[in-house]
Amino acid sequence: MALDTCMQIEGIPGESLDAVFKDWIELSDFDVGASQPASQRQRLQQVPAVQAVVEPV
Repeated sequence: MALDTCMQIEGIPGESLDAVFKDWIELSDFDVGASQPASQRQRLQQVPAVQAVVEPV
């Protein structure tokens, strides 16, 4: 999935010329991880885990 993304860090000017995100930092790569751990009982009974764990960005 293609996505144009920018971020803003206070005190650090970026190079974006986009009208909405002027002077923001253009990101060339972005990664986020998530897992949904399940107990052995859930795995054996094929019951989905209730809550996903999302890694910090």
